[in-house]
Amino acid sequence: MASLSSPSSSRPVKHQVFLSFRGEDTRNNFLAYLDQALQRKGIGTYIDSKELPRGEEISSALLKAIQESTISAIVFSKNYASSSWCLEELSKIIEFKDTKGLLVVPIFYHVDPSDVRKQTGSFQQAFAEHEKNRIDKVQEWRHALTQAGNLRGFHIKNDEHEPTIIEDIAQDVLKKLNRMSASDYEGLIGIGPQMEQIKSSLCVGDRENIRIIGIWGMGGIGKTTLAQAIYDEVFSQFESHYFLANVREESGEPGGITSLRDKLLSNIFEEKNLHISTPRIGSTFTIDRLRYKRVLVVLDDVSEVEQLEKLGVKHNHFGPGSRIIVTSKDKQVLRNGVVDALYEVRELNYDDSLQLFSLSAFKQNHPVDDFKDLSNRVLQYARGVPLALKVLGSAFYQKSRIYWESEMKKLKEHPHQKIQKILKISYDGLDETEKCIFLDIACFFKGYNRDDVEKILDSCYSGSALGGITNLIDRSLLYVAESNTLWMHDLLQEMGREVVRSESNKPEERSRLWTSKDVSEVLKKNSGTKSIEGMCLNMSNIVEPIKLRATALKRMIHLKFIKFYDSSEYRHSRKQKILLPAQRLKSLSDKLRYFYWEKYPLKSVPSNFCPENLVQLILPESDIEQLWDGDQNLVNLRVLSLRESGNLIRIPNLSQATNLEILDLYRCRSLVELPCLNHLKSLKGLYIQFCRNLKKFPEVPCHLDSLYLTGTGIEEVPDSVEHLLQLRELHMGGSKVKNVSSNIYKLGSLRSLYLIGCPFAEFPEVPRNLSSLMLLTLEMDGTRIQKLPSGVVKSLQVLTVMNCKYLKSLPELPPSLIYMSADGCTSLKEVSFADHNQTRFVGSYHGYFSFDHCFNLNHNAINNIVANELLRIHCLAKQLSKEFPRGSGDLECCCCFPGSEIPERFEQQSPNSSITVKLHPNRCRRRFLCFAICIVIHCTDENHEEFFFKDHQEFFFKGKCKLKSIDDDDDRSFKFGWSGICDDPVDLPHPDRVLIVFDGSGMFLKDKLYEEASFDFYRVGDLFGGSRDINIFVKKFGVHVFYEDADSKRKRSLSIGDEDEPEPKRFKGEAEDFSSEGEEPEDR
Repeated sequence: MASLSSPSSSRPVKHQVFLSFRGEDTRNNFLAYLDQALQRKGIGTYIDSKELPRGEEISSALLKAIQESTISAIVFSKNYASSSWCLEELSKIIEFKDTKGLLVVPIFYHVDPSDVRKQTGSFQQAFAEHEKNRIDKVQEWRHALTQAGNLRGFHIKNDEHEPTIIEDIAQDVLKKLNRMSASDYEGLIGIGPQMEQIKSSLCVGDRENIRIIGIWGMGGIGKTTLAQAIYDEVFSQFESHYFLANVREESGEPGGITSLRDKLLSNIFEEKNLHISTPRIGSTFTIDRLRYKRVLVVLDDVSEVEQLEKLGVKHNHFGPGSRIIVTSKDKQVLRNGVVDALYEVRELNYDDSLQLFSLSAFKQNHPVDDFKDLSNRVLQYARGVPLALKVLGSAFYQKSRIYWESEMKKLKEHPHQKIQKILKISYDGLDETEKCIFLDIACFFKGYNRDDVEKILDSCYSGSALGGITNLIDRSLLYVAESNTLWMHDLLQEMGREVVRSESNKPEERSRLWTSKDVSEVLKKNSGTKSIEGMCLNMSNIVEPIKLRATALKRMIHLKFIKFYDSSEYRHSRKQKILLPAQRLKSLSDKLRYFYWEKYPLKSVPSNFCPENLVQLILPESDIEQLWDGDQNLVNLRVLSLRESGNLIRIPNLSQATNLEILDLYRCRSLVELPCLNHLKSLKGLYIQFCRNLKKFPEVPCHLDSLYLTGTGIEEVPDSVEHLLQLRELHMGGSKVKNVSSNIYKLGSLRSLYLIGCPFAEFPEVPRNLSSLMLLTLEMDGTRIQKLPSGVVKSLQVLTVMNCKYLKSLPELPPSLIYMSADGCTSLKEVSFADHNQTRFVGSYHGYFSFDHCFNLNHNAINNIVANELLRIHCLAKQLSKEFPRGSGDLECCCCFPGSEIPERFEQQSPNSSITVKLHPNRCRRRFLCFAICIVIHCTDENHEEFFFKDHQEFFFKGKCKLKSIDDDDDRSFKFGWSGICDDPVDLPHPDRVLIVFDGSGMFLKDKLYEEASFDFYRVGDLFGGSRDINIFVKKFGVHVFYEDADSKRKRSLSIGDEDEPEPKRFKGEAEDFSSEGEEPEDR
């Protein structure tokens, strides 16, 4: 026998539902109406009188009809059992239900289901007759009736409203068919998670509210495919539904949008040739009719808001529970269409991309072994765009490796035409300014900071760059990535560049040049023309230097962008690649906005150059001595960078550079002075690091944000610093600063202060206990300070004072501190922490405190360090118990200091590298364990000659903890580890160090009635040499256990018995609260 039909079968399906009924009871009333309701929903039905061709034997035809059906709806009526034909039909239906999976829907029409099930009432009378004539079939028929009567179905009583029940039956059948049908999703890879997100936004089960959902993304990303898949899955739950495809394309035809609107309404109202002559739905009657319909409508590829308006897409135009899905490449169209939710379709991940490509290229889910490398090159090119993956896969199907390699080379220069055509649709819909902005970014500014690009392009396009870039983002042609950088998909970039290539076969007649080949050719041949608006040259791709004529740029009168750069990995390998034998350029375009020339070979810019339009002037590692003579109009200049221009002796008069934001003179070592910069009202950052001949603190505007004076000859931070009220960063490491004015305490915005290696011996005290200073980062490594005022450290998160040989005290370190390094402070004796009784720390849960080589720490200092670290870990345990079961794997704390003994706080101690800890009984069953471990590491001097570094060795240790439970099934283990640096033991008076470590990935866990925990270090080694014995080993081991009860204030799902479970008693040795003596510990 043939198997049951499936909607995905290749042959056409005549019907899905077989209707079994007693003709004299229901043919001309109930059954007729049910048949019509099913037909309206697109469901094919089989009724013997209607479908059976004349002359064919009825029994065999019905048998085949039943076999080919997906569902059989049986209408049990008063006289159903009196027909032996109906009963025989029923027997076959039940047989196919059991053997072929036929779905049966019983409808009890004015009969009691128990009469069918037990053969009572009219069914009993009918069987009295059958037992006289068909005794051989009676038992089979009774069995079939009993089975059918036990199935869930519909019971229609005499007083019920039949049209409503008929609609319910039709809807139920439709749902069952949709659920049973094989999804025709062949080739739809990676679509599931995205479908689920959109379905979640659709809220199909909500029958009251109307929702409009927007699906947005670049061309070829799969918007239509995704909308179609969702439509196919949920359409059966709606009264009417329609998928209106190609709205953008068809609405462009004469009368196109009106035709689309009529097509949509005809399908919703189930009326042929419906026509509305007005541009919009003006008839209130038509709108009222729509409001009675619960519809699902997909409008695919909408490009204009007017299209939605003329199609009548509004919340108040459809019935309760309606859902409208709109796909578009333009985000703004969807916003204006008043969508309730917006979903952006993302690129496929690597695995899904590989599978989708393989289905087209190899007709299987994975690539052929010999083509794996080439397949990965295709994936790198397509970058998750389904259209490109399928098009290229089909193009490469059954082609040779040589063909693949040839086509991949070709794609580097010219994109595939089919892909180009689809992607270019969005570009063609832009206005002229937006097209220019898109091409500028595609050719020159991909990956640049958005604010910088907007400022550069604003000056080119009369201030319209912000709006243009926003529109490009809305149209899925650009996106903003991390650090506010502008990006576009590689395929879109290639599409844009192909637009430029199509301008001319000759590079010099194109508007933009970006390949080394084209730029080199134009410069060598001196063939530049007025067509060229921008050039970008990566000089690392040039083998032979380009000899530039003095007139090389003269004819490029519309040149707006120049970028000559060298991407060589190693700076010392960079050589001068553009030579000017005449040592001059006759002219530069006055339209230049962006001028970037690495290793610019001249001592100045051309004397006839007018920089009035310049937005960024960047000449790193140049031979510039001075830019120009006299004053220049620099009103548009935002960035001036001459970094590492070693011959620069002076900077120009910047009096007219009122919009200058960044002045970068890093390593301009010949520079001896700076002019007054107070007038630069827009200046945000001044960078003069390693300008060693600069001796004077610069005169800068009060609104400056960042000041980098590292490595300069500046000797003091003067009283005038008090005017820099908006300064956030001050870098003076390696400078000659000997004195810091107490006015620094007035800088309420200052967050980072770097004074590493400065020769001053004292940081000023807080004047009269008044300070606005709220530093977050203070780095003073290698200075001569002896103490730090509390007014400096009160808000710190990062403090480094490494190798401060005269530092004796670190008082009142704040709870906000998360990174502290005092390594090498050999005079340090006292360390204390502010607010020692607090139970929560400010800021991150990470912590690192290092006091390596602080050999003079007194007993109180070490006790304070240990207590602070355990308090920090305890607070973490409390927080983690409240947040459980959310992850804790990224939480770490570490503390180290010199010493050879495990502190007393760690009650469980061992004289070697392993230890077993007995755990306190868990009586509340709602407890968490938190382990803090402490080790003593010993370094010896054997194999000293094998150290990778002269003065220190990087090492790691790894360990394992095994937890034994009362219930053996709950035994578990976790691994832990840490890395660090052990200095050359020859230089260490005390080669032992103490480490306190907490790692949230394993050392915090839910207590499953654990009895003991066994810790063991199984590997200590060198980070680079692997398992080589580097003579660093764990000498002693200690453990402190925190027992943290589940927070009783948190809402929990109680299991049976939880309500009456008593609170546990506190056991000796449980986690201390570190409260002061005499105070009550916190109630857990």
